[in-house]
Amino acid sequence: MTMQVASWLSEFEPPVQVPEAFIEQLREQLEATALHAAEIVRGTDPEQLPIRVPKSRLADLDCCERKALATYQADYAEQSITASMLRGVALDRFVTYQLVAGRVTEPLQTCLSMLEAEAEDSAIAAFEALGPEAAAALIDPLAALVADAWSGIDPAWVPRTQSKASAVFADGAVVCSGIIDVELGGPSAGVPAVVVEVKSGKPVAAHQAEAYLYGLLLALRDGLAPGAVARWYPGSELAAVVVSEGLLASAAARLEQAMLRWAEL
Repeated sequence: MTMQVASWLSEFEPPVQVPEAFIEQLREQLEATALHAAEIVRGTDPEQLPIRVPKSRLADLDCCERKALATYQADYAEQSITASMLRGVALDRFVTYQLVAGRVTEPLQTCLSMLEAEAEDSAIAAFEALGPEAAAALIDPLAALVADAWSGIDPAWVPRTQSKASAVFADGAVVCSGIIDVELGGPSAGVPAVVVEVKSGKPVAAHQAEAYLYGLLLALRDGLAPGAVARWYPGSELAAVVVSEGLLASAAARLEQAMLRWAEL
């Protein structure tokens, strides 16, 4: 049996806090790079401002610049929602429900109700196209895994889901936005934050880079670095990394590179 998130949190020892001055230094470096990237775009195609570099675009740029450009130019309305995407959609909702209301007892109905409240019509249509039996077979096991892993978290950690963490540079000309799946602790709780990305697929290198990015965005948002960034996969224990100056510097360098590469495309 894998360790519950609550058990991991009870054993978590916060690291030495990253100095606020170091975070401000990173902010200044990012601002300087953003100004340069914005000038590049203003000189070639100012209508492309603001430059947006969310986590998905950073991952595409890491993989291949052509892929990043093709994804940007694609008509998303024509792209179908796959079964693996639906698993991810359901998993995010089940974790949110578990932290807010407790165990999910009717997975498909709960998922569809949450999607309806969010006006996620395309996801609802994709589930309906599967049919109730196939949809239930796809997502029911996830609800049980979420209940096993995410129950019993001390309210003192003040769990939040789908919280925003965005960084804006160069007077709004460059934006890196993100939504954190689960945020625990932080200034309001009096303990260093723990950021958790919920993943439905198999671990890949890009997932770790995403977690590092969210550590940076949270540090820039709060002026205070989180204690750890982690990924959770159903049936597995938290894959957590303590946040250090090196981790934040690495994430900042990756973001700077993405700003410039995207500006030059």
